[in-house]
Amino acid sequence: MLQKLTVKNYAIIREIDIPFSSSLTIITGETGAGKSILLGALSLVLGDRANTNSLFDKERKCVIEAEFDLQAYTLQSFFETHELDYDDLTIIRREITPSGKSRAFINDTPVNLTVLRELSAQLINVHSQHQTLELNDKTFQLSVLDHLADNGQLLEQYKRKYDHYRQQEKKLRELREQNRKARQDFDYYQFQLNELDELPWEELNQEELENELSILNNAEEIKSNLASVTQLLSNEDTSAGNRLREASTLLSDLIHYNRDLEDFHQRLESSLIEVEDIASEMERIQDQTDYDPQRAEQLNERLNELYRLEKKHGVNTVEELRSIRDEIEKKVRQADTLGEEIERLQEELNATKEELSELAQKLHTSRQKQVPVLQEKVQKMVADMGMPHAKLEADLEKTEAFGRQGIDQVTYRFAANKGSELQELRKIASGGELSRLMLSLKSLIAESASMPTLIFDEIDTGISGDIAGKVGNILARLGQSHQVICITHMPQIAVKGDTHFYVYKETSDEKTNASIRKLEGDERIKEVAKMLSGDNVSDAALQNARELLLN
Repeated sequence: MLQKLTVKNYAIIREIDIPFSSSLTIITGETGAGKSILLGALSLVLGDRANTNSLFDKERKCVIEAEFDLQAYTLQSFFETHELDYDDLTIIRREITPSGKSRAFINDTPVNLTVLRELSAQLINVHSQHQTLELNDKTFQLSVLDHLADNGQLLEQYKRKYDHYRQQEKKLRELREQNRKARQDFDYYQFQLNELDELPWEELNQEELENELSILNNAEEIKSNLASVTQLLSNEDTSAGNRLREASTLLSDLIHYNRDLEDFHQRLESSLIEVEDIASEMERIQDQTDYDPQRAEQLNERLNELYRLEKKHGVNTVEELRSIRDEIEKKVRQADTLGEEIERLQEELNATKEELSELAQKLHTSRQKQVPVLQEKVQKMVADMGMPHAKLEADLEKTEAFGRQGIDQVTYRFAANKGSELQELRKIASGGELSRLMLSLKSLIAESASMPTLIFDEIDTGISGDIAGKVGNILARLGQSHQVICITHMPQIAVKGDTHFYVYKETSDEKTNASIRKLEGDERIKEVAKMLSGDNVSDAALQNARELLLN
């Protein structure tokens, strides 16, 4: 519910505050006083584009605030989604600076116009000569039938199933794309896998292979040097072994003179054993070291292949190459498993589609039953509002494709006058006729659902006083359960409001300023009388005004 509208420095408005009631609020005033300017200010809160031409004082910023009570709405998830602070009393603010910069805020948090429009669309519906977009909206047209049919739970059930169906469709498309790519690359990956699997992974130790090849390639030098080492250690009179042996013997003869030398003797004996062991091992390695051209060629081929594959796959070790091989194997296997997963998901999708079709058919049947009810009720209501020959036709057709509202497509066609051709609502030029049609539809919806604040401008265009009274009665009934704001110049409508505001102009300092005040008691009687008879208010007009306000 719109609780208050504050406008500062906008158009011909210096500053005004309007507290709204929860029922029917009437706004009247002389032509050009600023009634439509109020709607213009409100449209900025709803997310319309702004410009500096709308500033009252070009040196100051324009500020427009709308205060809403959100307790009747379920908008917490919207605030969470957009990371906004939720409050039952929410303030939407729009600012326009003299430089032309425009900013929007929800509870003091800056937001873009997209978020602002999304929220405000759930809070206010404006219906005027130039704002009948909702009436042309196919979703709204279907929603009228759904409200009449009490399809709330059924539609929610369908929407949940539809969302699940769309998710399954998306997953299936993604899997098929993965499968297409996997099949497209299958031969390439299979070739890579076969190439890698030709390597003897179980005996593939790059360091050992490189060491063995190094030994083979340098066998002669190794044998020659090992022979020299062996000779130096044990095969010559002056070898290390013989020298250690002589030293050990000499030290042994001295032990009985000095027991402290026994430890050194043992250490020499140990060194001798170690040298003899090394010499023996060197001799063994020397005997085993022979150049084998076939083995060298085999090692060269294996290492060259390993180096080639490491370079190809951008790695430096056997371990990294093995990881690459395992990843490629997964991709090859995936091509087989994806097909099975696609088949399983397709079966699930088919089952969901059947369930969705059943729900869609239930919606269609339910809506179809309400088509004649809708046509009859609307035609009766618009007849009461001065269009006795008006006719509404709702053409409900099933489509092949599922949509978020079902499989139905509805087209409203309307003719306001006898003999006129039924036309789609978007082709009807008369804003007054469309506003009265919208009032009829909103009245029907109001019987079974809560709605945003409804604002009607020029709903009284082209109607007589008697018809205006009937329009006023409908607005008053609607105002009993919903907030309605109506800008009118018909006294028969004005008297139906629970709250009545009067917009007027004042001129000072060579500048015109629009103001607004709440009318009560004699002031309201006088304003209604002026609307009846003009500026020269007679006693009869005053009496007539009193009677209208009492009825």
